[in-house]
Order: sequence, then structure tokens, then C-alpha cells
Amino acid sequence: MQRGGPDVLQGLQLPYCLLQEAVLGSPTSMARLMDCLADREVIRNEALLLLAALSTANGELQKIAAFEGAFDRVFTIAAEEGGCAGGMVVVADALGLLANLLRANLANQRLFR
Repeated sequence: MQRGGPDVLQGLQLPYCLLQEAVLGSPTSMARLMDCLADREVIRNEALLLLAALSTANGELQKIAAFEGAFDRVFTIAAEEGGCAGGMVVVADALGLLANLLRANLANQRLFR
């Protein structure tokens, strides 16, 4: 994975746990983050990394992201980047987010099927 996401968090000077709490505490925050996945390429890529970092070990954020359409958006990004033959870094980041959303999360695994 690229390292842009953690740089964004360092720029905010917030620990992951505080940012996770803020996202969980705001009813529209995940929807807004998901909207960033459809924005300009630079913003999309940073949002992808940020979502991957936030969803690494937080089951609630994983579920919210999945119900906000993360699976479709991840596959859209991968297709826009040319899949395995295209932008390997962005595709790998997208698939890393997908793996985070599915790993050890039975609700998301059922939704994904």
C-alpha cells in the first residue's frame, strides 16, 4: 500500500483512535468519505488510503463503509485504473481496502456475497 493515508493523519495530528471515534460519532462522516472515492484522482487516492487505514481493525467502521457502498466503489476504482493490467499501486490499495472490509467481519462477508 502507498503511504499517503498515514501522512494525511499525521498532518491532522490525530491518533487513529480519535479519528475513528470522530467518524463513528458523526452520522454523515462515512458517507462523505465514501463520496471522496468518486472525486478527483488525487482526492480519491488519499480517501482510499485513509479508509484503508481507518478500517484496519475497526469492525464498526468496516460495516458502515460496506453499507455505504464501499464494495462497489472499490471495484469501480479498480476498473477505472485498468484492473490488474493498469495502475497497480491504486488497484493494490483498493484491494487492500476490500481485504480490510472482509477480514474477520462476517456481516461484511455475507453482504459481499
